Amino acid sequence: VGAIYRVGTLSGGSATWGMRLFGIELRDHRGERLDGMHSVLHVAGYYASVMFALLPALASVVAMLATDRRQGLTDLVLGTAAINRPD
Repeated sequence: VGAIYRVGTLSGGSATWGMRLFGIELRDHRGERLDGMHSVLHVAGYYASVMFALLPALASVVAMLATDRRQGLTDLVLGTAAINRPD
């Protein structure tokens, strides 16, 4: 159910309801909103990084602290980034 919610909201507006509440969107490497396939890949990558114990989740946190665009592992692989929602 959680994956369906995330894919549906990301593909429909490039943000979950919580992200929308705080004015955050995900964008692809071209700066465009996520389409259906990118949404599925992003959610799959997120679940993969939190499912396989502590190491991928820890590596993702380190990547967020170390990269200029504050990207986690899934974002680095897909080329996505979280931004403040433009008006």
